[in-house]
Amino acid sequence: MAYTTIDDPEKFFQVMTWAGNGEARALTFDGTSDMQPDIVMIKPRAATAHGTFTDAVRGVTKELIYSNSTAGESTDNGGVTAFGSDGFSVGTTGEYNYNGDNFMAYCWNCNGSGSSNTDGGTNTSATSANQTSGTSISKWAGSSSDEVQTVGHGLGAVPEWVLTKNTGSGSSITAWVNYHVGMGNTHTVYLNNNDAKSDNAVHGDTTPTSSVFSFNTGSDDDNYVSYSFAPKQGFSKFGTYEGNGNVNGTYVHLGFQPAFLIVKPIDSADNWVAFNHKVHLAPNSATSPYFTYLNATSDETTDTKQLELLSSGFKIRASGNTVNRTSTFIYMAWAIAPFVNSNGVPGNAR
Repeated sequence: MAYTTIDDPEKFFQVMTWAGNGEARALTFDGTSDMQPDIVMIKPRAATAHGTFTDAVRGVTKELIYSNSTAGESTDNGGVTAFGSDGFSVGTTGEYNYNGDNFMAYCWNCNGSGSSNTDGGTNTSATSANQTSGTSISKWAGSSSDEVQTVGHGLGAVPEWVLTKNTGSGSSITAWVNYHVGMGNTHTVYLNNNDAKSDNAVHGDTTPTSSVFSFNTGSDDDNYVSYSFAPKQGFSKFGTYEGNGNVNGTYVHLGFQPAFLIVKPIDSADNWVAFNHKVHLAPNSATSPYFTYLNATSDETTDTKQLELLSSGFKIRASGNTVNRTSTFIYMAWAIAPFVNSNGVPGNAR
């Protein structure tokens, strides 16, 4: 059995940090491999501001605001202005490059601006898919009929996390809707708030297949965008863990060292917490680990909600609260390095 099919995760996912200067500029990844980003998710680190999604299918300057917002797509000529061969360019808008603020971006490679995908039958999507890394973008139109649609995602594998947003102003569904394998096809949580999971038929009580996922827009024919992720051994993983409320918390084996980790309790209301290897510090450091709430406009912060990013997964090191309350948690993780490469050679231990 192969340990991983991706020895170099930086070809498909990278984290970028930068200090804003208020001037239009090109930003270059500092990884060892070049990567053209097709999804760029930006969050200011120390400013009360929204985060944004920009992708290659909808095009540069087309932003979707998340955090506490259900707003649709808008055009921002001072936002992400270009996708480069090893980075991206930003303009002067404060949420991207405010002078004196610090920023971070989570970036995925797909397949450029994409092409037409007819796997959804009557619903044709514009899809950019990278089957090697299990990452895709689908732009598609909702239906004016209250019916379950199938939408092609192009992955050739079953996605375990699908994040969907209405890009228009339709009133039926404006939240960031999640399908996650850990909740199944009958429940959802919303990225733009901290609510517990709810029983919701938005996915038609239907599990995604290797070609399509299901969605009911509820008589809303606006355009939608979906980001779909299939797990790849040694690169990405999506699952659940149980909180125990103890400082000796759960260890979750991923098979890789996380570059980016998101956790969210689903049995009770609490925030979406994000950690990354660029700014996260180990619990035995003099400073607590930095983390960000993805569903809020609050600054990056530190406190006792700590976990440790290890060479093979992550370990909870705090009692209670957002990462270790008595609840089931969903998680999504992407690698900086596999625990063991395709030749059976272990990575650096920690």
